[in-house]
Amino acid sequence: NIIWSPSKIIARLGQEINDESSYLYWAYK
Repeated sequence: NIIWSPSKIIARLGQEINDESSYLYWAYK
């Protein structure tokens, strides 16, 4: 497993949340 730092999570979500097909987008919802 990857251990995420808060900044990496935010950066990742910032990218993924723009893509509705991304599982992270839906997971965030």
